[in-house]
Amino acid sequence: MQKHEMIIYEYKDNYYFIERGKQNSNAEISASENTALSSILPVGANAEEVGSAVLKALGNYDKTLPDYSPWQLKELRKQLCNWVGARGYPTLVKNSRLVLVVKDFEKDEIVVIPFDNNNINPWETMLEDKAQRLPVNSSENDIGKAIEKAFTIATYHPDRSQ
Repeated sequence: MQKHEMIIYEYKDNYYFIERGKQNSNAEISASENTALSSILPVGANAEEVGSAVLKALGNYDKTLPDYSPWQLKELRKQLCNWVGARGYPTLVKNSRLVLVVKDFEKDEIVVIPFDNNNINPWETMLEDKAQRLPVNSSENDIGKAIEKAFTIATYHPDRSQ
């Protein structure tokens, strides 16, 4: 079952498009890890620009190996914070929203999943019941609109700095 995924953080009025790749490049099936910052767009970017950035990040899935092992959490979090300009991981978590995009080749669909940020559970929780499913060949504009909608559902941390 082949799936590609990428993550979008909304932080300080920008979208950060994060490429992902397999944690274990030798395994056919493996959990994913953040591997590169693909694009940055202002939150006000149009749907087509957002969709284009999503497709670019999905297209680069597994092209870059993770710099750190999955258990090197401190280093992985520091790298992510450097990409988005956050002072530290707690700052990023408290002041961001998150959307996951999965391209499922087996089901021929793109799934856009918003996250709840520590409101339902004391951790980031995928809101799978709020996921949007699009045909795998959807236009950049349609993908961008799905991302915009997902961010209206994704929540901020209850302790967010105003």
